[in-house]
Amino acid sequence: MQQTFVSCHPESTRAPKPAQNASIRRKRWMPDPAETVTHTASRRTGPRAWLRALQHAAAAGLVPGFTATTQRIVAVLAGRMDYDTGHARYVLTDVMERTGLSRTAVTGHVRLLRAGGWLAWAEHGSRGNALRPRGLPGYARTATVYAATIPPHYDARVGNTVAGAGYLARLIPRTPSLWWVEKKRAVQVVGGQGASTANAANRKPTFRSTRRPRQLTVTGYKITSARIERARQTAQSVRPLVNWIQRSTLAELSWVLLDLVAQDWSEPRIRLWLHRLGQDLGAPRWRARAPHRVIAAALRHMAHTNALTAVPADIEHEEYHPSAAPNRVFQQAITDLRKPPPNGNTQSADDVNSAENDPQRSLTKWELAQLREAARTDPALVLSYAHIHGPAAAIETYGTMAQLILSTPAAYTSHRATLRRQRY
Repeated sequence: MQQTFVSCHPESTRAPKPAQNASIRRKRWMPDPAETVTHTASRRTGPRAWLRALQHAAAAGLVPGFTATTQRIVAVLAGRMDYDTGHARYVLTDVMERTGLSRTAVTGHVRLLRAGGWLAWAEHGSRGNALRPRGLPGYARTATVYAATIPPHYDARVGNTVAGAGYLARLIPRTPSLWWVEKKRAVQVVGGQGASTANAANRKPTFRSTRRPRQLTVTGYKITSARIERARQTAQSVRPLVNWIQRSTLAELSWVLLDLVAQDWSEPRIRLWLHRLGQDLGAPRWRARAPHRVIAAALRHMAHTNALTAVPADIEHEEYHPSAAPNRVFQQAITDLRKPPPNGNTQSADDVNSAENDPQRSLTKWELAQLREAARTDPALVLSYAHIHGPAAAIETYGTMAQLILSTPAAYTSHRATLRRQRY
């Protein structure tokens, strides 16, 4: 016999069935707009100024919760920041490995810096394909990029003058006055209203400028417009190839390279000298805060050493007389050297110059590895190198990293236009 089962629950108490096409989904987390570069009240800055301001604010108690652990994370982020934009890739796993902290500790201290206005999101990481907007094949996650910022309450505390508001605000530097007033003793007034009183009221203070233009280089060579232009081009070409000098600006490097340009040093020789100077100073493990000052000190030391080892011009040697004409054997040797080799393998002057200016001549495998590692955090080095030596030489030096960067024509054209407008 077939039985009929009746539910004991009334119709009104039954749970509703889920809809077939549910429109309610998990809402994607988005960053606080006040912590992004488009809406932050803090102004942008570079890594050096950011570190100085953050340490000063932490010592004054303006950053609640700032500890030695926060300082370790700050040091890692500052070490990979771009010196022009102040942007740095977050790379949470790398920060954890370098500091030895857990994921919760790192994210907590970074959240503290964002809330205090010392960091802002320039780009929020996601699973979106970062290669697709560039027209490149493959897949790569969009990385999280932080920007170094200084909050307005710190500027108000230290008395900084800021033009504008928000991320694009500019700091107006406080430069010392270049003028001084010569004090005059008080005018003695005799007999009430006289000529002395009128002259004293109309007398203007005497001003004298203390600024004098520099006419000599660090070691005493004369400064000319041709040497300045060559030093500027040399600094622009050498800076992407030598890692430890990249903290100095092009103007600072141009100034210290004037001495080597005045001595008619070629560009490969200057680059090799800078590489050796960095190795002597321990550049792979240590980087100077002001490399141009280190170069200036090395130039003074080299000039002092050359002055001590130089032979006085008034000393005459028995075996050498500058006034004597070369003998027949010496002249014949010069003639033989100027003759082309018998096998016909001649080398023109253009080939010699191109070989001398070859950027790969003095670079070892270790140096190439260092340059490619620097290009991963600062793509502008690849663009600068390509602007000077061409895209083919940049790809040969930086490898696949340069090929990925230069594959975006818009970025390459924009950077070339920026280099043309840049003043030193």
